Amino acid sequence: MRIAFHVHSDWSYDGKLSLPEVSRLFARRGYDAVMLCEHCRTFSQARWIEYQEACENGSTHAVLIPGIEYSDPDNVVHIPTWGLSDFVGAEIPTQEVIDRIAAEQAFAVFAHPARRNAWERFQSEWANALTGYEFWNRKTDGFAPSQRWQEMEAKGLKPMLALDYHSDRQRMPFVLRFS
Repeated sequence: MRIAFHVHSDWSYDGKLSLPEVSRLFARRGYDAVMLCEHCRTFSQARWIEYQEACENGSTHAVLIPGIEYSDPDNVVHIPTWGLSDFVGAEIPTQEVIDRIAAEQAFAVFAHPARRNAWERFQSEWANALTGYEFWNRKTDGFAPSQRWQEMEAKGLKPMLALDYHSDRQRMPFVLRFS
């Protein structure tokens, strides 16, 4: 199974493509699924429910997996999540998001650790709730892995490759493969 990881649609304030366009575009490139993660800033519980339904209806080609990228109040730490039942909140303290991830055993990662030195805020106890960290983020890291990968792996986190896709200008052929 080929999965595109960390993709934004026009449900994010900075995404360019609609959900059906994302599904079609990634399927055409050989992806089976797309792990979306829209920015929390414009969401509420009602919008989260509407978004999940839109992902189901928009999965015309590749399956769209709804997720939210939670950011802390000053937009430094980002935690993309999948599998949380309810919307946690917009720009809330990271610990609140981590607590919900742990309680619901959701899939979540520590995003782009080198961006704005987010790695400096990482709390060791978060590692128990997180699935991994972004070893390489196409948007933030460019063509080389995060310069903070050693610090993240020392905390016990698994490396992930992330597109951080917002528009087709960011297209790259990197995928996650699950067997």
